[in-house]
Parts: sequence; structure tokens; C-alpha cells
Amino acid sequence: VVEGHLSRNQVLDVYEVWSAERDCLCVAKVLRPDCRTHARRRARLEREGRLLLDLAHPHLVRAYEMLREPELAVVLETLTGERLDGLIAHGERRLPAVEVAELGVQLCSVVGYLHRQGWLHLDLKPTNVIVDGGIVKLFDLSLVRRPGPGKVRYGTPGYLSPEQVAGEAFSEATDAFGLA
Repeated sequence: VVEGHLSRNQVLDVYEVWSAERDCLCVAKVLRPDCRTHARRRARLEREGRLLLDLAHPHLVRAYEMLREPELAVVLETLTGERLDGLIAHGERRLPAVEVAELGVQLCSVVGYLHRQGWLHLDLKPTNVIVDGGIVKLFDLSLVRRPGPGKVRYGTPGYLSPEQVAGEAFSEATDAFGLA
């Protein structure tokens, strides 16, 4: 049951939904109505859903299921806390170095896990990280790819590694740039 609309980008709508099966609130990612006939966009959401169902790490958002009817939807755990960008910009206090280091260790842990599974995140940025009680959760695997040939400007402007800007080969170093 849809409880509310959380966000919209160029491709996706994200909703807060009630799952009767789980007896809790969840998040559902669906293609915007104007994007539902785009095969590449559908394939990207399906790939993200399959990956999140297959991968398991304490600092990675968890997927519960992927529905294909009546429309494609990826159902995810609800993340509480604050996005990292908000914590940095609007925090009531400056984070002590030890807390920043712990957040960095957790992010490196989940990114390292993705790399060991053969995937690159390619969109590491503060808006894709939630922090709740000192625990990091990385989300939005919509741009995830295998290492190899790159595409020009693949990612979010302002957070692109040099190889993403130039369209050179993507590697673990591409995500390391994003972590930095």
C-alpha cells in the first residue's frame, strides 16, 4: 500500500509503502510513467534489484523483493537517519575525527565488498549514504557496473573521477576517488 511519495529523479519515483507481508514500512523504487517503455532504464532497475537481492553487507541497503507486475518495483528496507550530505552541512556539531574515520571505515568496507563481488558503485557521493546512530548504509546502485571500458561523464557531475569525466576505463580506483 502506497503511503507517500518520497522523491523523483529523471528516471525513478521512490515511494514509502506499507508491506502487509512484513508488517512494516518499506521503500519501493519504480520507473516514472514516462520511462516505463525505455528498455535500458528498465534493465538498469532490474539489475539493481537483482544485485541488492543477491548481495548482503551490513552497510548496504537491503532489498526484500523485486516485483514485475503490475509494474517493475524494487522493494527495499526503510533507512532511517540522516543523509551524509545533511550531516556534513547542517549538523548541530562538527563531527570528531574519530567519528569521521569510523564512517570512512564502514564506507570502505561496503565498497570493498562490492569490488570483491566484481562490481563498481560509480556514484559514491554524500547523498547516497545514510548515517543512523553512527552506522552507515550505502544505497542507489543504479549506476553499478563491472570494471572495464567507461562512458564519458558516467555518474553525477561534481563527483566524477578523472576517468569518468574522460570516459576512460573504470576500475576500483574510480570508486576510491569517489570515497575520497
